[in-house]
Amino acid sequence: MGVLTQDMRDILASAMLAFVATVRRDGSPSLSPKASTIPYDDDHLLFVDIASPQNHRKSAERSEDRNQ
Repeated sequence: MGVLTQDMRDILASAMLAFVATVRRDGSPSLSPKASTIPYDDDHLLFVDIASPQNHRKSAERSEDRNQ
């Protein structure tokens, strides 16, 4: 069973804007609006990061590493 429920998918489908939150290396939060967030599969989200691609990608990769 995946992490994303049908309710979560429905919210993403109807939302005009979603926010992606990650944690920077120093422990501070980073929050960024994303108008492109969609489910990729049952466990992952996909979004286009145009405004701050380096910061959120690096934070997300570190978050993924901590969760494994």
